This record gives sequence, structure tokens and C-alpha cells, in this order.
Amino acid sequence: MNLNKVILIGRLSQDIVMKESKSNINYVRTNLAITRDNQGRNSEEITDFIPVVAFGNNATYMSRFFGKGDLVNIVGTIQSSQYTTKSGDIVSSLSIVVEQIKSLEPRSITQARNSRKNSTIAHTGNESSINNLNQPTFYEEDQKNELTEDDNNPWELDF
Repeated sequence: MNLNKVILIGRLSQDIVMKESKSNINYVRTNLAITRDNQGRNSEEITDFIPVVAFGNNATYMSRFFGKGDLVNIVGTIQSSQYTTKSGDIVSSLSIVVEQIKSLEPRSITQARNSRKNSTIAHTGNESSINNLNQPTFYEEDQKNELTEDDNNPWELDF
């Protein structure tokens, strides 16, 4: 019985960029912005940015259908990792490995947000990935893969 299970609801804090590990596994990293129920000093909202990683088909799915600001439900597991930097420091981290992801917004809201993003791109000349395609309710990944800490070679898919 696997007791390591996490269910989170929040907004993706950045556009999704597909990368490839040294072992040729597609993956994406992003953060899920989640506002706490309790507030900080002076009644300001406190937002946590939870690191999220998806592998294989889940990574491809997220890069095609999701983008910055999308409200999602993520089901996954907590994974800890450690690596040593070039200077010899040991870095520990926790992240959520995506097993399922579901959009919690109607497509019309996502398209309206992307239209505003397109308008901003037209005015500023900045490029951004636009994800306004229809999406199924859930996508499950049967295979879990381990990520290497080398993020230096991004690999973007052209869909």
C-alpha cells in the first residue's frame, strides 16, 4: 500500500517548457501557486509556490494543454532528492511528482486569459506559449521515472 499521496489545487505560476534528461526522458518543472487560508501580518495573503515535476506522457500533456495562470488539480506523490553542486554544497529538495492533472476551469476562461496574453504579445513583441486546446478530464501516467539534476539542455517540442 502506497501511503505517499498528495492532492493539490492551485495555479501554475509559469508557462510549461518541455526538457529532456540525460537519460532521454521528457519532463517539465513548474510551480503550483497555492494561497494559504491563514493570512500573514497586516492581513496580507500568503502564497506558497510548490515545486511540481511531470515525466513522460504527463510532461507532454502538460506542455501542450497548460500554461501560466491555469487553475489545476494535481494528484501525485512527494519526492525528495539531493545533489552536490560544483562548489561541493549538498542541496536537498522536495517536489510533487504528477500522477494526474485536471483543469478546474472551463475552456472559455482559459481562452479568454490566452487572448489577453496574445494581446500583450502583440503590443510588447514578447513570445509566449499559448495553450488553448481542449483537454480531457484526467491523464494518468503508469510509469514513474527518476529525474537527473541536469536542466542545462532544454528541449522544446513543436506541436
